[in-house]
Amino acid sequence: MRSAEQTFAYWAEVAGLRGQPTVTLYPDVVADDESTVERRTLSAGRIEVSLVIVHGGGHTLPGASMKAGGRLGAVRLH
Repeated sequence: MRSAEQTFAYWAEVAGLRGQPTVTLYPDVVADDESTVERRTLSAGRIEVSLVIVHGGGHTLPGASMKAGGRLGAVRLH
């Protein structure tokens, strides 16, 4: 199994895309959730490969009532 970054690199290679990706930092629209979003994109003509990274995000199951931590990352339950 590949990591997200390895998968991004794989598909960029398959598409023949080289160089440094364009990095887009999205506005932090929820300032108190301690997460930010970044997008890395390689493109040429009509071909584009992107990786979207949520820094400080976490994982949980929909409807779960447990608070995740540790390896799952921070999760804010409302």
